[in-house]
Amino acid sequence: MKIMMVWICLFIALSSGAEGKKDQVKEESGTARNLVLSGKVTDTESGEALTGVKIELAGTGLSAYTDFDGKYQIEVPSSGVYIVNYQMITYKPVEKIQVEVKESKQVNADISLSRL
Repeated sequence: MKIMMVWICLFIALSSGAEGKKDQVKEESGTARNLVLSGKVTDTESGEALTGVKIELAGTGLSAYTDFDGKYQIEVPSSGVYIVNYQMITYKPVEKIQVEVKESKQVNADISLSRL
């Protein structure tokens, strides 16, 4: 039992030290500019904001979901042209929308989805 407690304490101590280093790295690299793709997804017919739409940048593994106001935001790793896919149950998916993200710029990509 004592040995287990020692291991748990050691694990906690090492984990908290790693967190401190992570925070340090964030602060040092905080001067880098974040490139952001954001937008709002609405229903084509009603114009109402859609909650829970999945937005995915093809081939990057990056994705986000819309909030209660239909808004989303994805930080992208570098400038370039991205293929954006929008999906939600009961709505037609919109795929392969090309969006260009430029250095030091926030890009807005609003879209409307139609029901199936």
